[in-house]
Amino acid sequence: MKNILIILTLLILICALLSGSEIQSSCQNFPGPSFCPGGINNVIANGTDSSGCTIWICKSQIIEHYIIIDDNYSYNDLTIAEKLKTFLVDLFEENDSMLFSSKYRSNVSRQELENRIVVFIYENKALIIGSEVNYGIVLKDYPLTGNPAITEYLGGTIGIFVILRNSSELIYDDLREEIYRDCKNAGEIWQVLPSNRYNVCCPSLKFISVASENNGLCSFTPEYRMCSNCSNTICESWENVCNCQEDCITNSNFSKKTNESINCTDSDDGKNYYKKGNAITKDNSGNTIYISEDSCAEKQENKSLSGVEYIQGLPSCAGNNCYINEGYCGEHETYGIISQYELIKCPYGCEDGACIKAIPTEEPIELSKNITSEQATLICEGCNLENKCYPFGYRKEKYFCSDTDNQFAEQKKSKSVCKNNFECSTNSCINNKCTRNGFWMAITSFFKNLF
Repeated sequence: MKNILIILTLLILICALLSGSEIQSSCQNFPGPSFCPGGINNVIANGTDSSGCTIWICKSQIIEHYIIIDDNYSYNDLTIAEKLKTFLVDLFEENDSMLFSSKYRSNVSRQELENRIVVFIYENKALIIGSEVNYGIVLKDYPLTGNPAITEYLGGTIGIFVILRNSSELIYDDLREEIYRDCKNAGEIWQVLPSNRYNVCCPSLKFISVASENNGLCSFTPEYRMCSNCSNTICESWENVCNCQEDCITNSNFSKKTNESINCTDSDDGKNYYKKGNAITKDNSGNTIYISEDSCAEKQENKSLSGVEYIQGLPSCAGNNCYINEGYCGEHETYGIISQYELIKCPYGCEDGACIKAIPTEEPIELSKNITSEQATLICEGCNLENKCYPFGYRKEKYFCSDTDNQFAEQKKSKSVCKNNFECSTNSCINNKCTRNGFWMAITSFFKNLF
């Protein structure tokens, strides 16, 4: 019987070796010296096929792809281009045929834009040009690594506005004009849909929210966007104190009240990000001028010329781009203390005009390192200690997390007044008094012996 087992084991090993040699032999496809002009030194790997075997091509078949910046580039655009190049080198580490080089706009001709991937970084925007051959690399995850596509990297990780073009669709020789060829003018409104996600504002314009104002109360329409020249000191017909306060506050009811005293009250007692409220400005007759109501807002991944767009007036939001548009009473250089807004990030999401608190259940929650100790105390629905949020009742050494003042308190001695077991050093609270474990165990044992 022992000999039979030895023979079977040897047969299994031989089969495994034979199958392994067949797999290896099927991939022994390195081309001969005549495969490329110049011999085997000009042969390079170009990924793998469906069988896992290396695909070989000649160096003469390599198409160099371009990362282009304007001749008068900004420091920010240069930084983005350098980050993108590093990302692409890592992305195509196993593919020697994918090469990216940096170019100035004036050094690239229209003909050079064909049959290659071109990324033009300009004024915090990215124009990505591809063709039917290489669009898959631009639009979706690269199969070798599963890393995000170029569009997702620029629009998501970097956070700039991305415009896609097929090389056959180009109209202008100047890439700067190509970026803005379908740009939206001031006052144009459109619904946010996947088909128009690459809409961009024309030069000198920026995104603002679509909003209306009624008796001082702002109403936002988050599913729509518009472009405007907000901050040019002119309150246009599509602007108001809700979406362009810097231009329109002088044209609002505030300007009519400059000779009257005004007052501001905040229902949540100032900048309380974890309680919904509103800041109301009234004149000396009690008439409401303007209301800053707390609401959730979402930071958009794509940036316009003047910075980041926030979609305001949302009922809720979550994730890394979730903020609260906090209304408060603040100093204005002309009108004194009036109702205003401030955008603050909500680490654990926002709902109904208030940031959601961190609520631990059984174990403590690690809080963000990018917040102050005061913010951590506000965020934590429990006890904040050393950047951790502990649940109420959590025992740590001789202390417990108290729901009275959200602080750790020393556990109570025997006969002290209590409500919960965890308040007592003996972990025993009976009839609202801390009880010694030994005494309670003796009573329990006595009653057990009766039966």
